[in-house]
Order: sequence, then structure tokens, then C-alpha cells
Amino acid sequence: MERFWDRIETSPDIEDETDIESEIENPRQSQGGEEMLYEETFSEVFPAGDANSIQIEHSHGNVEVQGWDEPELKLDGEKIVRAKTEELAKEYANQMKVEITRKGDRIYVQTIRPELSPLTLSPPYTGGMKGGGEIKQMTINYTLMVPHQMNVELNSAHGNVKVKSLQGELGVDSRHGNLNVENIGKNLSIKHEHGNIEVAQVGGNATINKNHGQLKLAQVKGNLVLEQQHGNADIDNIGGKAEINNQHGNLELISVGNELRLQHRHGNVVLETIGGFVEANKEHGSLRVNDVQANLTIKSRHSNIDASDIRGNAHIEAAHGNIEIDGVGGDLLASDEHGNVFAREISGAVTVHNAHGNINVTADEPIAAENQRRRQFEVERSEHDYTLSTRHANITIDIPKDFRVDIHANTSHGNISSAVPFEQLKSRHDVTASGQLNGGGAKIELSNNFGNITIKSQRT
Repeated sequence: MERFWDRIETSPDIEDETDIESEIENPRQSQGGEEMLYEETFSEVFPAGDANSIQIEHSHGNVEVQGWDEPELKLDGEKIVRAKTEELAKEYANQMKVEITRKGDRIYVQTIRPELSPLTLSPPYTGGMKGGGEIKQMTINYTLMVPHQMNVELNSAHGNVKVKSLQGELGVDSRHGNLNVENIGKNLSIKHEHGNIEVAQVGGNATINKNHGQLKLAQVKGNLVLEQQHGNADIDNIGGKAEINNQHGNLELISVGNELRLQHRHGNVVLETIGGFVEANKEHGSLRVNDVQANLTIKSRHSNIDASDIRGNAHIEAAHGNIEIDGVGGDLLASDEHGNVFAREISGAVTVHNAHGNINVTADEPIAAENQRRRQFEVERSEHDYTLSTRHANITIDIPKDFRVDIHANTSHGNISSAVPFEQLKSRHDVTASGQLNGGGAKIELSNNFGNITIKSQRT
């Protein structure tokens, strides 16, 4: 597909073509070594008529688009050309222009430059070729005022872009420059490379594809879809749901009105106040989640997980990282390898499987923990069942005296010790113990390989 910065000719069959007349307010030629600088300003007013959309194509310069109440477009800009001679700079500037045309209900705003051999130009205008260096700079910067209700599509390269105060939709495709967007009434679509983005106040959905640069995004009324690589993202207040795929950068996401689906690699993540469920796949970096109104599901590798205030169920699968979870309104199912697990204030059933790491599970009131050879389970008061298993680690269960439980414990290549009298059966390698406390009730199942099990009973 041909991109606008590779074209210099106006599209055929264009109606109502109007070239912009230059206003040379204070042209300046200054010498710096062997380079001559030429500057020229220009302006134009173009009637919008019944057009409802604008297509803007620009390169090598800054562009600002702003909505206003007038039924017309107003363009104010400057040309800056740096060349080896004054004559060459002025000649080239005279051939540079911004052209406004209309075809049907669409207005086109296009930056046009003359065709020159790469041998005449200097990078970055040579398309990667060395260039002869006769033209050092050929910049056009402009501000364009457009009717508020217009839908705008803007393509830009090698320059900063600012857009604000539009009631319609906005689509931006830009590279090699910063992008600032503010107060867009409907949907926003962005494709951006090599620069930073700041976006605030989007009345519809936001779809962003971002590579190589930072992103700041605030106040999107609808849904968010974000694809980002090689940059940090700071996101605040998404009214709908969010779908995010981020690699090689940190992510902070505060306040999502509905569900969140996240894939993230190589960076740290903070999630706060999610109105729906959360599904997250995380690798290489920490993940902290707080205040989820529905279920939480996490799969992680080489990541530390810290989750709190989960109103629904929590299901976490991890490897090579720690899990810490505090406050679950439903059930907890957690599994880990080569990491520690800490869980507190779980309202529902608890199932934890671990290998080569500590496990500490707490229910209602805190009870003193005993750490034995850096491997332990600690279970506290609950009315729901617990299933805990580990290998190559010790299990310590601390149970209040008034806790009504049925306990079954089994270990291979280890011992079972209990402050509560339970019947034990021993074989060559296995030990099994079972019994009731206060007439029985919630079930506690303990299973271990190559480790000890200790059952304690304390005052609440």
C-alpha cells in the first residue's frame, strides 16, 4: 500500500482545488557556515461546505489540528529551508506547499514538496541513502483550525502532532515524533512509532498500536484496546472494558469500568480498581493487583504476584515467582513452583499446591507462624475446606482450639507431629494421621513428599 509520504502528486479527479497563497511576513536568509536558512509564513481560509471529514497527510514538520465553531478551515504555517545557497533555499521553499482540496464530502489537506534527486538532499530526506547535502532542511509546520464536528484522519511522519477539541472521530497514523491528543468526542484510533503519546478525554472507544515510546492515557469513556512494545504505559480511568498486550515496558492501569484482559512480558505491572473480571498472562516482572470486583485469573512465569481485595474467586498459576494474596471473597486455587505462596483472609475454600517454596495460608485472625527450614504451611481459622500439598518442604498448620475440623495428613519420607491427639499409621516410608477437632467440620487435607507435617492448636 502506498503511503502518503512516498507521494508528491495530488490525487486525480479532485474537485474544488485551492492552493494556499503564501504571505511572506518576514523571510529571513541567514548564513551559518556554508548553510543558508530561508523562512516563510503562509495562511489560507478554506470553506468547509457540506464536508464531514478531513484527510491530512504531512511529513517533516509539526502539525496542530484544533476544532472551532467556524464553518471553515483556517491554516497558518511556516516553511523552513536550509540549503547550501540562498537561491536554492528560496527556490525550494517556493515549490513547497500545503494544498487543500475537496472531493465529495471529504476535504484533503496535503503537504507537497518538489521531486529532487537523493543526491541533492541530506538525511533524513534521502530514504537511507548518503545524499549530496545541497538541501539540509525542508520543514513545514502549521496549525489547522477545523469545524468541531468533523471526523479527522491524520497521517504524519518526522514531526510532532497535536489534536484537540473535536466532536467527531479521530484516526492518527504517525511516526518519529510526539503525539498529543485531547478532548475527542467519539472513537479514537492511533498507530504510532518512535515518540511519546499523551491522550486525555476520549468520548468513545480508544484503539492504540504503539511501538517505541511512552504512553499516557486518561479518561476514555468507552473500551480500550492497546498493543504496545518497548515503552511504559500510564493509564487512568477507562469507562468500559480493556484489552492490553504490552511487552518490554512497565504498565500502570488505574480504574477500569468492566473486564480486563492482559498479556504482559518484561516489565512491572500495577492494576487498581477493576470493575469486572481480570484475566492476566504475565512473564518476567512483577504484577500487583488491587480491588477487583469479580474473578481473578493469573498465569505467570518468572514474576512475583501481589493481589488484594478480590471480590470473586481467585485462580493463580505461577512458576519461578512468589504469590501473595490478601482478601478473596470466593475460593482460592493457587499453584506455584520455585516460589513462595502467602494467602490471607480467604472467604471460601482454599486449595494450594506448591513445590520448592514456602506456603503461608491465613483465614480470619492471625496466628503466630513457625518457619522451619524455610518451608512451611500455616493455616488459620476458616469455615471452608483446605487442601494443601507440597514436596521437598515442610508443612505447618496452626489451628485455633475452637476450630471444628476433620484432618487427614500423609507424608512420604517425613514425619508427622501433632499437638492434637490423632491416630497415626506408619509404614517403611509413609506416615498417615487422621482425626477430628471439636467434633469435626471443615476438611483439611495435607499431603507431602520428602518433608515433615506439623499440626498445632492454639487459643484464638
